[in-house]
Amino acid sequence: MAVLQVGNRVEHVCDVSLGVGFVEFVKQVAGIQTVYVVWSGATEVVTYTEAQLRLVEDLPSRLDNAGPAATVPFQLRVLGRWFQARHEQTGEITNQPFDMLPHQVVVTYRVLTSQPAKDGGLHWLIADDVGLGKTIEAGMILEVMRHRNGGALRCLVVAPAGLIRQWKVELAERFGREFRIFDSNNVNDLETFDQMVASIDTLKLPGPKKAALEARPWDLVIFDEAHHLTGPGVLKYDLAKHLREKKKSKNTLFLTATPHSGDHDYFCNMLHLLRPDLVPKPTKKLKCLPDLPLDKMIFRNRKSQVTDAKGKKIFHGIGTTMRVEFQPTAAEVEFAGDVKEYLKHGYDEAGKLDKKDRPAVGFLMATFGKLASSSRAALKSALQRRVEVLRGTKNEIDGGESAALDENAATVVREATAKGKKGKQSLIRGEARIVEKLLARLEALPGRDSKLDGFASGLKKIVESAPDTKVLIFTEYRATQDVLQETLADLFGKESVDTIHGSKKLDERKEIVARFNEQDQPRFIVSTAAGGEGLNMQQRCNTIVNYDLPWNPNVLQQRIGRVYRYGQIKPVIVCNLKVVTDSDAYADNKVYEYLEKKLRDVVDVLAQAMGETEDLLGDVLGHAAEHGLSLEDLHQIAIQQGQTKAEEAINEKAKHLEEIMRNPEMTGMFSGLTHFNLDDYKKVQSRITSDHLEFFVKLYCENERLGYRDEGGKRFSFKPSETLADLATARQKRDPYAVAEMVPTDKVENATVDKEVAQKGPRLLRFGDPVFEAMVEHVQYRDFSAVASLDVPVEYLGWALPGQGTWMLFELRITRTESKRSFVLRRELASFVVPVGGDVAEWKPELVEHVTETTKGPSRLDVAEARRAFEIGRQAANARLISLKDEVCAIYPGDKAIAPLPVSEFALAWVRAV
Repeated sequence: MAVLQVGNRVEHVCDVSLGVGFVEFVKQVAGIQTVYVVWSGATEVVTYTEAQLRLVEDLPSRLDNAGPAATVPFQLRVLGRWFQARHEQTGEITNQPFDMLPHQVVVTYRVLTSQPAKDGGLHWLIADDVGLGKTIEAGMILEVMRHRNGGALRCLVVAPAGLIRQWKVELAERFGREFRIFDSNNVNDLETFDQMVASIDTLKLPGPKKAALEARPWDLVIFDEAHHLTGPGVLKYDLAKHLREKKKSKNTLFLTATPHSGDHDYFCNMLHLLRPDLVPKPTKKLKCLPDLPLDKMIFRNRKSQVTDAKGKKIFHGIGTTMRVEFQPTAAEVEFAGDVKEYLKHGYDEAGKLDKKDRPAVGFLMATFGKLASSSRAALKSALQRRVEVLRGTKNEIDGGESAALDENAATVVREATAKGKKGKQSLIRGEARIVEKLLARLEALPGRDSKLDGFASGLKKIVESAPDTKVLIFTEYRATQDVLQETLADLFGKESVDTIHGSKKLDERKEIVARFNEQDQPRFIVSTAAGGEGLNMQQRCNTIVNYDLPWNPNVLQQRIGRVYRYGQIKPVIVCNLKVVTDSDAYADNKVYEYLEKKLRDVVDVLAQAMGETEDLLGDVLGHAAEHGLSLEDLHQIAIQQGQTKAEEAINEKAKHLEEIMRNPEMTGMFSGLTHFNLDDYKKVQSRITSDHLEFFVKLYCENERLGYRDEGGKRFSFKPSETLADLATARQKRDPYAVAEMVPTDKVENATVDKEVAQKGPRLLRFGDPVFEAMVEHVQYRDFSAVASLDVPVEYLGWALPGQGTWMLFELRITRTESKRSFVLRRELASFVVPVGGDVAEWKPELVEHVTETTKGPSRLDVAEARRAFEIGRQAANARLISLKDEVCAIYPGDKAIAPLPVSEFALAWVRAV
C-alpha cells in the first residue's frame, strides 16, 4: 500500500461508520508509522497505524465510475449532511411537537454563535415578553449544546417552586428530556444525575447549596424568573453568584419577562451576576445605564414586533376591557356591611398582636375579603370551616375543604389561632361569635347571588353577539367554580362546560384543553389558578371573563397569556365584573377599579415616552407588583380607613411609578438592543421542509428495501434493517436522559415527518428520534456515493441556456479549542458550480435544497473537465473558509483559540441543465 501523507483522505479498513478522514500528520513512533486523522464531522485527532487505513481517491477520480445507480445514494448522502449541518445551527429539525417561530430561531442562533465571556462560557438574559416562548428558546439552546457535545450535557434548571413540575413536564413533552426533580433529602443527586430541576428556595438552603457547590460543574444552568436575583446578600442571589464564582456553571441563561423593576441598582445587580466582566460590581448606583453593553447580555423581543416566517404579525393584541355590571340587593348590601365590620375588627385586633402573630390574622382577613367578593358559596364554605376550627370540631384540611376553597385559602382559614385551655382559640377577640352570626345571616339571605345573575346575563349577551365564541372563565375558589359550572350547565347544557383545577391531574387538564381547542364542546372552561399556568387555549378562544379579579397583577397577565399568544384568532377580550352601588361596604371592589384606572394612566405615560401603544400593560403590571401596589395592603387600608385613604395610597404609588416610567434611562435603556427583523431570520433559517424530510425517509427505505408503506395522511411505516436498528439502539443507549419510554428501533409504525400530523399521535421522525438519527449517520458511510451524474432544472443552476458543468460541496468548519478539547463554532456546506470551460466557481448555496428535484444525468461526462473545475472549486472553498473565519473572529475578537479546519471535500456531481 502507498505511504500515507499529510492531506490524504483516508477511510478505516474495518469501521465504515467513521466515514472519510483527513490526515493531519504522520510520524514514526517506536518504529511504527503512526497516522493522525481527523474524521469528517469531528474535531479530535485520532491515531492509527498505517495498516488500519486505506487511501480514498479524490472525488474527480471516482466520478468515472458514477453510473445511474449512484444517483439515489448521492441524494441521500447530501441530504443527510445538509440536515446535520443545519440542525447544529438552531436545532429547528428536532422532533419537538411544535414549529419554532422566527424570533425563537434568531435568539437560539445568536446565543449559540455569540462571543464567550472571559470564562469561556455563554451567559445571556432572555427577556422576551410573556407568551413568546422563553422556555422553548432555552430548550432549543440546551438541545443544540447537547447535540454538539455528543449527546451528553449536564443541565440544571433553577426555578420558583410553583414552576418546577411545569419545567419537568415541558422538557419531557417538548424535547424528550427526562429531568429529575431535586429533593433536599437526596442532595447526592446533584452529583449523580446530569439533568435536574430544582426549586431555588430549596437549593439556596445551606445543605443543598453546599452539595451544589461541591458537585461536578454544569454545562448549562438556567435560572427562570431571574428578576428575583437582584440583591447581594440575599440567599437566592448568593446561590447564583457562588455557582459562577466556583465555576459550576459553564454557560448560563437568565429568563424573565420583567428584567427591570424600575430600580437601577437591582437591575445592575442582576447583570453583574450574569456578566461580571461587563458590568461593574454593584457597590454604588450606576448613573449611565445606556453605557452598559446591553446588546452583549440581553435579548428582548416584544409581541408587537415579532412575525411569522412570511412577515405576518403573530399577535392580534388586546382589545378594550369590557364591564359586566351587577347591582346587589338591599339585603346583600347590608350583609356586606356586616362582613366589612368583621374584617375591620380583625385588622384592628391584628395591630395589638406580636409581630409573629400579626401576619396570620392579616392573611385571614384578606382571604375572607376575597372570598366575600367571589361568591356566597365560597364565603359560606369558608365561614363553616372557620366555625368548625374555632369550636374544635375541625383541625385538619380534608378533601371537602380543599374542594370548596383552594389549598392556600383552606390553610389560612385554619390558622390565626393559638392553643388555649379548650384547644385552639382565635387570635381575634370574640371571633367565634362574630363568625357564627355572619354564617347565619348569609344562610338567611333571600334570592340568588346577584353577582351570579349579572354574570349569567352578561355572558348571554357575549354569546349572542358572537355565536361561535368560546369563553375562558377564571375564579379563585373551587366553591365558586362549582356554582359557575352548574349555572352554565343550566343555561347552555351540561356538555357545554368543563372545569380545570389543581386537583385534576395534568393529563386530565390537557385533555380538557385539547377538546376546548379542537372540538365544539366544551364551549366554556371555568378555571382556578391551575388554568393560568402552562395551558394554552388560543386556538378557538379570545374571550376571558374574570369572575374574580386576582389580587396579584401578574396573575392577571398570566390569565390573559393563556389566549394572548402565538396562534390567537382575534384580539383578546377581557371581561371584568363590576358592582354598581354607592355603599362603602364594597370598598375593595371600588379600590380595585380605581387601581386599574391609575395603572391605565401609567400605561399611557409609558406609551407616550416610548412611542409605542401595544403590549405595555404587562410591563406596568410587573413594575406595580415590584413597587408595592399590593391589593392586600390596599384592601386593609380601605377596610380600616376608608376608600378615600386607599385611593390616596394608590395615587402616591402611581405617581412614583409614573416618575419611573418617564425616566429617559428607563424608557430608552433597551433601545440599543437589536429588535426582531425578519431579514435576520431569513439569513439563518434552515430552509428544510417536511417535503425534504419525507423525500429522504422514503428514498432511504426504498434504497435499503425496508418495505416502506404509505398509511395515508402523511403517515408511513417500515421495518428497519439490522444495521439501522443496531445504530438506532446504540444511539438510544448513549443518551440516558431521553424520555423514559424508549421508542422501538426494530420497527417504525404510524410515523410522520410532519409536525402538524404528529400532533394527532404519530411518531415524529426528526432529530431526537434514534431511527432518524441512525439514517442520517448511515448515509455518510462509504457505500453511499459521494459522486453522481445529475440532471438539474436549469432555473436552479441560474444559467441562461442549457449546458453542463461540475457541482461541488465542501464542508467548512471553524473550531475553538478549550482545555485540550475542540468544538465546532460554525459549520457550513459550501456549494459551488463551475460550467464547462468556466474559470470562476459560482456560489450556489440554495442548490442543496433542490437536490430532491434532480434525476439521473448523462452517462457520458468529462472527468478531466471535472478535475479542472474541482481545483477551481477548492480554491473558492478555501477563500470562503477564510471569509467564514473572519466572520467568526469578528464575533470572538482577540480569541486565540479559534482556528479553521482544512477544507473537506464532501460531494461532487457532473450536472446537466435541463
